[in-house]
Amino acid sequence: MASLSPEAERAIAAAGARAPRLEDIRERGVNVTICPPRTFSRDAGEGPGGAQALKEAARRAWNRQEKFKRAAERAAARKRAQARQAAGPVRDIAAERAAQAAAQEAAKVARKQRRLAALVAEGLTTDQIAERLGVTRGTVYRQLKAHGLTARPAPRGNSGTAAAQLRADFAAAVAEGLTVPQIRERFGLSDHAVRSRLRHHGLKAAPVPRPPRRVREKAPPRPHPRDTRPEGCDMTWAELAEAMTAPEIAETLGRSLRAVRAGLHKRGLSARPMPRIARAMSVSDDEWRALAAEMSVPEISEKLGLSRTCIWRRLHKLGLRARPGKRGGRRADAPPPAEFLPKPKAETPPAAHSTDKAAARREARAEKAREVVARDRRRFKATPVPTGRAGREASPEAQAEGRSIMAARVLDPADPATAGLRILKDGANNSKIGGDVLVGRLKGARIVTLSLEERASCPRSCALWARCYGNNDPHAIRWRHGEALLGRLGPELDTLCAAHPAVLVRLHYLGDFWSTGYVDWWWRQIYSRPTLHAFGFTAHPPESEIGAEVAAIREAFPGRFAIRHSGRSGAWGSVTFNAPLDRPRYGDLVVCPEQRDAMAGDARARHCGSCALCWQSDAPVAFVEH
Repeated sequence: MASLSPEAERAIAAAGARAPRLEDIRERGVNVTICPPRTFSRDAGEGPGGAQALKEAARRAWNRQEKFKRAAERAAARKRAQARQAAGPVRDIAAERAAQAAAQEAAKVARKQRRLAALVAEGLTTDQIAERLGVTRGTVYRQLKAHGLTARPAPRGNSGTAAAQLRADFAAAVAEGLTVPQIRERFGLSDHAVRSRLRHHGLKAAPVPRPPRRVREKAPPRPHPRDTRPEGCDMTWAELAEAMTAPEIAETLGRSLRAVRAGLHKRGLSARPMPRIARAMSVSDDEWRALAAEMSVPEISEKLGLSRTCIWRRLHKLGLRARPGKRGGRRADAPPPAEFLPKPKAETPPAAHSTDKAAARREARAEKAREVVARDRRRFKATPVPTGRAGREASPEAQAEGRSIMAARVLDPADPATAGLRILKDGANNSKIGGDVLVGRLKGARIVTLSLEERASCPRSCALWARCYGNNDPHAIRWRHGEALLGRLGPELDTLCAAHPAVLVRLHYLGDFWSTGYVDWWWRQIYSRPTLHAFGFTAHPPESEIGAEVAAIREAFPGRFAIRHSGRSGAWGSVTFNAPLDRPRYGDLVVCPEQRDAMAGDARARHCGSCALCWQSDAPVAFVEH
């Protein structure tokens, strides 16, 4: 059996209160040796089972040694517990100190309370107690409230001899012309207290003198840009503009004509006009009107010594038309000569036949990239089904006064509140019209609609005067017609034509042409904007004055001003039926494909943008009343 040496046992007994560890024993200088349990002979490890027997004997000896160590540790723990029990309970020094500090704080609070109670018993005020203790008035208030005490109230400052004396002192200080900082220094008060007392007594101190304001020296005025001289010239821009024309200024300064015009425009100047232009500008507007009424363009050109193009431009700017010539002259409603019309873009000649397949594929890809990709942008795809019956009839008052029954949806373009609204609405908001042209020669064009007040801008000869389909549309915004409307339409057309390759205007979703001047206005818009197109319907017959003007513009700009006459058959006509139609054609009448798909439930559900019949063909169109 394994055992410790006698020196190890004495060291364990001397350890006492703690567990005997071999390291502690070795620290005391005792040599620890473990007695071998038994002595094996040399032959004990021989044989097939000898090595295993040695290992098993060593394991048992180690287990016995560990068991002895654990028993020694338990004995030492029992001795330490007995020693603590014999010594008595252990003092808690931290708890004793905390209790002592609490007792001292309680005694201190009691002394403060007794002192405050004595001062209150003397009849002192809060300010006097604060002065006696050397603390602030707020501290005294808090301590009195904490101890449940109340000091004697202070006498009011507005009464008594002291208050009267203070008022007299302040009045004397104000009379001396003292400022608020000076009064503060005299009486030892704050600025706020001084201002409060002055306000209470109705006094006003002298203002605090401000330091003199430094006056900055003004820089010498810069010369106006028009008074500056170009480099290498002794004349100013204003003198050059007054004395020379733009080409002469360009030749004098050695610059391009474009640079000279840009410099003049930047300085708000205009060069002296060319002799020919000066002659044209010297004629007043009234003289131009008189000439246009009495002479033809060749006669005016011969009289003024100007070219026919110059005459045409001036008349076009004033909205005038010259009298037709005697022989072979131009009709009043005919278009201007070809040299005055915008020049069409030159078409690219077709490429020569080539056997290069790679080049052909590249050309095909380029052509596909140039092709306008159009899509259906309508917000609502479902269209109403026409039944041939009028949904709503206008009231007798609305018919007599010639106005819309949707008075709340009529806006005035001259009203500043409508400045943020667009007059030309995107066709994508209308399921019958569509936002873009998807087929035909105008593929990719943006469609917009113009709505005026029905009956107010329509002729009373309209067959649908009382049963206008605008009676069933409470969502459309109507605009009052007039000069304010035209003033806002022009900039909107400029923006649309600049943003899209082509623009198609629906004239009019509601309303009609109200005057010949309005028709002429559209003639100028179509003429001056090559990418602008229009289609729609009018109730004015072709033999009326406005109807003749519409037909003249349609002939002058074929394919660009497709306005049809309602209630007429034949070319550029339209007819309305009060019953559903089940065939695509009735004689020369073509039933509206959009209405035909709606009545038949066709999945194509065509709209104006995917039909293009109204502006690509002059065949009369038949509609079902809706």
